[in-house]
Amino acid sequence: MKLLKPLQMQAYEYMKEKILNNEFTPGEIYSETKIATEIGISRTPFRDAVQRLVQEGYIDIIPSKGFMLHEMEVRDIVETFQVRTAIEGYCAMLAAREADSDKAGELFAELERLMGKLVESAEENNMTRFVECDNQFHLMLVAYAGNSAFDEMFGMYIHRIRNMAISSLMHPGRVAETLREHEDIIRSMKSGDIEAVNTAIAAHMERPKEIMLGERS
Repeated sequence: MKLLKPLQMQAYEYMKEKILNNEFTPGEIYSETKIATEIGISRTPFRDAVQRLVQEGYIDIIPSKGFMLHEMEVRDIVETFQVRTAIEGYCAMLAAREADSDKAGELFAELERLMGKLVESAEENNMTRFVECDNQFHLMLVAYAGNSAFDEMFGMYIHRIRNMAISSLMHPGRVAETLREHEDIIRSMKSGDIEAVNTAIAAHMERPKEIMLGERS
């Protein structure tokens, strides 16, 4: 017998899917009551789902009105890149230390396969596909550590990461820079050079952070 998910989990997954699919409009206020009715649940489990999404940085509550998508602030940008640098830097360092292992070899092969897709997407000027391949590249790197806490935390930031990638890739020359930075990350891991790994990861995080912060100055 298949067990039904708790109502608050159903509401959370419904809302998160709509957010990740860009079905909510930035700046627009949405009624909690209306969406709870749309899902077919009461406000109490829906409210629990909303609170979780607030904690994860997806939405903001507007008192007596409803909720809206969270608008990225300077602090959000800085913290996101700090988290990414810490997690991805560790995972890349781990792969570099195990560069001669079969496990690391499989990672490098998969990342190089994704690089091929990134290059194709850039040549076709298909930024939607480019961003999705870019996300896969970084998710795969994080997954290498086999650390569920890393996976969960990185997953909480993936919506922000994707939106910032879309924004930064609009900057002239950023697509070509991104490709070079990805190649540097793979090359440094394969060489087993930990210092080169740290430099490559830091460079890949610093440039888009500068672009995003520059847009808010």
